[in-house]
Amino acid sequence: MKKIIKQMKVLAIAFLIALGLSACSNKASAENTPPPTSSAAPDDSMINKESEKPLENLVPDSGEVFSLTEEEQALYDEFRENKDMNLFKDVNPISIAKVNIMFGVNGEWESEYAMFYKEDGMETSLEEYKQMYEKREKESAPGEVQSYANWYFPFIDEGEFKADGNNGVIIFHQVPVEGEEDDEVNFHMVKDANGIWWVRENPLYWEAE
Repeated sequence: MKKIIKQMKVLAIAFLIALGLSACSNKASAENTPPPTSSAAPDDSMINKESEKPLENLVPDSGEVFSLTEEEQALYDEFRENKDMNLFKDVNPISIAKVNIMFGVNGEWESEYAMFYKEDGMETSLEEYKQMYEKREKESAPGEVQSYANWYFPFIDEGEFKADGNNGVIIFHQVPVEGEEDDEVNFHMVKDANGIWWVRENPLYWEAE
């Protein structure tokens, strides 16, 4: 089991970086990443057209589901249409983070990117972000991104938001893995001059101070 978990380390980090969830950081060792398991035989929609090999969702069921509230879904729908961050004025930072994560889950990469704070020298360009998603779509099985979100983010509503000036972090726990220590996850944000919280793009496994 330990060997399988270690093998998942590189896959999980690479996948989540491509997913664009780079605002979150995992405080514990990546050995805590849930081990892979087999899934049911894929249908025709899960066939990789390049290799003709079936794409299987190897992420095990966490038993939890990451989802939005009705209010958050309304914010999601409106932001997808206008890409205007003023929509999030006076909105709870945890809800802002959830909307951003759900854009990543649903492959809405332009909307996800639009929520990243860029005033302090964000390194990833819009074109580079697009390329990440195109690569992910070719290499991921249907439902795989949601499965990862179900491991990492179902308890974000129970998290604590801490602000230090214009910098903020949501501290919460991912779904625990049997036999392993519980993982603490940190989702970093930045407040602009108008008091709106944006998502900070930074290294995935950044240790929070």
